[in-house]
Amino acid sequence: MRTITETQQHDRYLMVAERISPNSWRSVCESVRDHAATASAPNSVKHALSLIDSNLPPTSFPFVVLFSYADIPANTTWNIAFDPTRPSSIEATNAVFRFGVFWQRIAQPSLQHGHHQIAVIDFPDGIPKLLQSLPIDANRQTYDYIGLCDAEDLRAIQTRHDLVAEQSRQPEHAIRRF
Repeated sequence: MRTITETQQHDRYLMVAERISPNSWRSVCESVRDHAATASAPNSVKHALSLIDSNLPPTSFPFVVLFSYADIPANTTWNIAFDPTRPSSIEATNAVFRFGVFWQRIAQPSLQHGHHQIAVIDFPDGIPKLLQSLPIDANRQTYDYIGLCDAEDLRAIQTRHDLVAEQSRQPEHAIRRF
C-alpha cells in the first residue's frame, strides 16, 4: 500500500493506456455483477456497484490504466493531461477518478498501487483531445500512454522523463557505473 503523499512528486501521474468501448464496458459490468453475486461484497464496494448498475454519466469514461502510482481513492482529481513522448503536448483538464475495477470483475472505490486496472474517470468539462487519441479495446498491445497529473507535479515529472530519455541515448558503458 502506498499513498499519494508517500509517492515522489516525479512519479505522481496516472498512465492512461486505452479507452474501453461501450460493448466491452457492458461485458466488464456483467463480470462485476457476476462476481459480486458469488462473493460477499464489502460495504466499501456498494457505491461502485451502484455506479456499475446505472449508466455512466455522459462525462464519465472507463479507461485501462497501467501500474497505478499509488492507492488512489475515489474523487482524486487531476488537472493536466500530457503525452510523455511529446513534451509540448499538454492540456488543461478537469478529471475526477470515480471508481476502479480490478481484474475486470472487482469493483472498488480506489485504484490499487502497482496494478493494471480499469479506472472510471469523469471529465465535467469534456474529455481532453489527448485521451481521445488513445486506442479503443487495444488489449495493451503497447505501453504507450497519456498521463494525468496535477499541475504542481508536472515540472518534476517532465524533468524525470528528460533525465531518463537522456540516459537512454548514452552508450551502454556510460550508463553502467558499477
